[in-house]
Amino acid sequence: MLRYFRTIRQKFLSENKFSKYTIYAVGEIILVVIGILIALQINNWNENRKKRNNEQQYLLALKEEFSFNRDELKRVITQNYLNYDNSKKILRNTGFETYKITEEAFGKLLTGSLSTETRFDPNQGVISEIINSGKLTIFSSEK
Repeated sequence: MLRYFRTIRQKFLSENKFSKYTIYAVGEIILVVIGILIALQINNWNENRKKRNNEQQYLLALKEEFSFNRDELKRVITQNYLNYDNSKKILRNTGFETYKITEEAFGKLLTGSLSTETRFDPNQGVISEIINSGKLTIFSSEK
């Protein structure tokens, strides 16, 4: 192909047909520009595809992280309710009234209400990564 264009160019120059050579040169420039524009468009499509894939991966990771955090929060709430119930039972069996509970049962209630940690620490790895890396802009929808 290049050989063909070279022969045409040399033919026009040797015959002193400057106007035809100019038209040929402009045509060749236009072809090069069109080729560059097509290559840029393909590159833009590819970059957009990569961004969409990256966005989908982050959205799936966020969904998993939020699901895990929700389940962990439910577990902590349930444990807090159990601790609350055990604490109420302990309070009912303390004070000036006669004790209606054995020392062993009291120890089990005390252990059951104070031995488990009821603190909620959500996982924030994916959110922190998105914020710290500045990738908030990859999300196409505000929802």
